[in-house]
Amino acid sequence: MNKFSYIFSTFFYAGKFPIAPGTFGSLIALPFFYLLLGNRLLYFIVLAFLILLGTITSKIVSESYHTEDPSFIVIDEVAGLGIAMMLAPKNIIYVVIAFVLFRLFDIFKLPFIKAAEHIKNGIGIMLDDILAGLITFVIMRISLMVFF
Repeated sequence: MNKFSYIFSTFFYAGKFPIAPGTFGSLIALPFFYLLLGNRLLYFIVLAFLILLGTITSKIVSESYHTEDPSFIVIDEVAGLGIAMMLAPKNIIYVVIAFVLFRLFDIFKLPFIKAAEHIKNGIGIMLDDILAGLITFVIMRISLMVFF
């Protein structure tokens, strides 16, 4: 395993936080995504980069630790949150609700999200959080039309 893969997959060591590393990693990424909200093109480029590189590095790290989805890999939560916040308005209430919903869908997985965890390699590590992010995105877009 190379050091870059470890640093990136742990989102610069946020995944080493001893309590709820996935929530902590998402929380650390929240202001980063919030700052990108004003530039959609840059947002999508960064998100695509996170997903692609996250898939590759999480596979490398999980294989080196001989574990399917180590809890210290949190780049999947970061990417999932990025999907949940896509096209969001720069509105703190909206962003906080998206964060909470995403974490709930990631923690209490719907059956088809849980099934995605069984896919091997980096794709399986990333996919369950991407799906949780997509569900949150759809709910937030609908709520945007109704409430915001």
